[in-house]
Amino acid sequence: FYAQRGQDRGAYVYSELNLRDSEYQSDTYDLTTRLYPYGKDGLSIASVNGELEYIDNTQYTTKVIERYWLDDRYTNAQALCDDALVLLDRLSKPRVSFRVDVINLAGSRPEYSILDFQLGDTVRIFDKVNQIMDTQRIVRLVEYPLTPEKNKADFSNSPIKYSGNNAKQIADLGQILSSTTSELNQAIDQVTALIINGEAGNVVTRYDDNNKPYEILIMDTADINTATKVWRWNLSGLSFSSTGYAGPYTTAITMDGQIVANFITTGTLSAERIGAHSLTADKLVAGTITAASGVIADLAVTNAKIASVDAAKINSGYISSDRIDAGSITATKLAAGSVTTDKLAAGAVTAEKILAGAIVAGSAIITDGAITSAKIGDAQVTTAKIATGAITNALIETGAIGTAQIADGSITDAKIIGLTANKITAGTIDAANISVINLSADNLTVGTINGQRIGDGAISTDKLAAGAVTTGKVALSAITADLIAAGSITADKIVAAAITGDKIAAATITANKLVASTITAASGIIADAAITTAKIADAQITSAKIISLDAGKITTGSLDAARISAGSLTADKLTANTITAASGVIADAAITSAKIASLDASKITAGILDAARIDAGSITVDKLHALAKNLVNNYSRTSDLTGWTATDGSIVTDATLSAPVHRVTTTTNRQILSDYFEVDPSKTYKVTLSIKCDNADGTRYFGLHAIDKDGTSISVIPFTVSSRTFGGASSNFYFWSKGGTTGGWLNMEAYILGCYVTDQSDVPEGKVVTSHCRMPANCHRVRLRYLNYGTAGTSRVSDHFSPTVTAVDSGAIRAENVIAGLLQSVTGNSWISLDNGQFSFGNGALAWNGS
Repeated sequence: FYAQRGQDRGAYVYSELNLRDSEYQSDTYDLTTRLYPYGKDGLSIASVNGELEYIDNTQYTTKVIERYWLDDRYTNAQALCDDALVLLDRLSKPRVSFRVDVINLAGSRPEYSILDFQLGDTVRIFDKVNQIMDTQRIVRLVEYPLTPEKNKADFSNSPIKYSGNNAKQIADLGQILSSTTSELNQAIDQVTALIINGEAGNVVTRYDDNNKPYEILIMDTADINTATKVWRWNLSGLSFSSTGYAGPYTTAITMDGQIVANFITTGTLSAERIGAHSLTADKLVAGTITAASGVIADLAVTNAKIASVDAAKINSGYISSDRIDAGSITATKLAAGSVTTDKLAAGAVTAEKILAGAIVAGSAIITDGAITSAKIGDAQVTTAKIATGAITNALIETGAIGTAQIADGSITDAKIIGLTANKITAGTIDAANISVINLSADNLTVGTINGQRIGDGAISTDKLAAGAVTTGKVALSAITADLIAAGSITADKIVAAAITGDKIAAATITANKLVASTITAASGIIADAAITTAKIADAQITSAKIISLDAGKITTGSLDAARISAGSLTADKLTANTITAASGVIADAAITSAKIASLDASKITAGILDAARIDAGSITVDKLHALAKNLVNNYSRTSDLTGWTATDGSIVTDATLSAPVHRVTTTTNRQILSDYFEVDPSKTYKVTLSIKCDNADGTRYFGLHAIDKDGTSISVIPFTVSSRTFGGASSNFYFWSKGGTTGGWLNMEAYILGCYVTDQSDVPEGKVVTSHCRMPANCHRVRLRYLNYGTAGTSRVSDHFSPTVTAVDSGAIRAENVIAGLLQSVTGNSWISLDNGQFSFGNGALAWNGS
């Protein structure tokens, strides 16, 4: 909308080059920190500025100084806002102006063409005397045609306004014109007076051999030989000599345009009067130009002017890096120890630059913790590199140690927590180390109990089945007379007619007198309990000889687990509570779903239940938490800042709410961001946040950022709540902003509208906020943000409570889905019975009992 005269040509004025004198002024008369811009028909910037009709700039002061700017040329709010920002950037700092005397170097020397400037140009000012370095525009330029050394320029960061009472500006301009005219007239008068009032002279015309005049002389005498003051004018030029006709002529104007320097006998010749490049080196006296003479201007000697420079001449200052040719500094040019750590660029020292073996363990070059896993090559850590005791249990991966890694004899009894029987595949276990509880005979493998396993006298007569002790089981001579009951040998046991009763003396029939197998279990010859332990030789009773064995008879020792048949121990054989989690009897993963009859939910203390394990339709409304659909972490519920900019602020308990809030205390501008959360652009989301700030200055904001699926920032469409209208797209959107104190908690409710919402009647009202926004169809993720700005170095505190983002239809229960039961509030004060039509609200304030 605006155009301005002048440009930035790169010109500058420097106190040691072309700046002779300066006058500095500053004022804050027009200083403004808050600007209200308005265009045509009351157009404001609220629609593109977060519903605010003003903009702030506190670069100079935080004091609010308001100003209104009206320009009916503006019909576009964004253009009005953009130009207002530029205007306020100028108005929000003091007006600074300079009046300087400058030397017009650009007009006399081509190499100073960069120093040329015109009215309206932007020029950089370097005033060492007043310690000022600034960039200003030329707002007034005064030039003296005859005496350009008097040229002056006025610089300012604000334009001079020729409006209202402009008498001073007109007076200044008249004074300049009057001064210029006066100087010109004075010069004319001086020349006129000199010529009119000149001394009487003698005019002599000189003739050649052909009697033609070729020269005119004006002398103080008529005789050429006696005259001392001589003006001589011929075809070669006009000259004056004060020493006679023969000269020398110290004042002259020659036909080739040269002027003898002594023509100027008083004052000095302005540099502007000397033709560009007219002074050659041969005109200068040797040694005239020295460093102290001031003839050579700063920066005047360029590279092209220097043939060679002895290094010894460089005795101050520094040679910048861009003046050193790439690769010109070799190792031989560097002094020992001159390359320190701060001279090395980040990443400049690569592996090949380091001398082999230079980095040793004791050099301290490697900081503690600097060598990470990624820095160690595969298979580079040998046994010798591992310190004794360095490998702890936490460093050994599960399953990493197999049989090959365990040395023979390394696993002692103390190292074994639990051992299942099926792990013992060879060898034997000493019976003294086995304790058996509740072992029945049917758990004994046939043939496993031999004579060595039965103690002396352990088998009594009543334990022997009838006929169990056959003749073959009776050792020779084992049955003595005292073992045979009187009358126990009947005639049918004796060979017919061989031995009569009267023939056999008492105690005369010994065991060897009996026919083999004569005494059997069925013969009844051996009385019950007749055979004692002492009568049975060791290892004579084998498993085959035992029909059954009462467990109560096993009174010592323990039964080897290997002797218990697989699957023979049933649950009723185990003592109650014998198998516990710590006993190690139950193997990992041994209990399958089929083994579990029921499970108390309180026993599930770790892990996560896969959604696939939840039966469809099994989670009812009463099982859902009110915050189940919140897309951001509500730190007022969780008491932690996970998912937010956790480095800023902290969780504290608010005295009013008695609840956790996020407190942000800062002396600088601060922005708090949530993590990005995924959204469905076709849905509408409700956003809530409460903000409190008791400070009277600074501004608080609440808004969002949106990105597409590629992570590129995108704009949203603002919806102004007050006018119920949609505005232009904005990538810097705010639901709300407010300067100064909030006057307590502000409980805001805003809406992120779906991309299909175009009718203003479909947009909810919300609470406190001034704007909602509509997502574009390519919106993929969104994050919330709130800001504490304009603190100006002073500590400011803002508190934030209960942020939520929920889909508008999240967790909604449709009426047709509620067919029976009781709908009841959390407190129980309000309810509706769908079974009998009764209801009660407000603890019975409004109720219906069905009749």
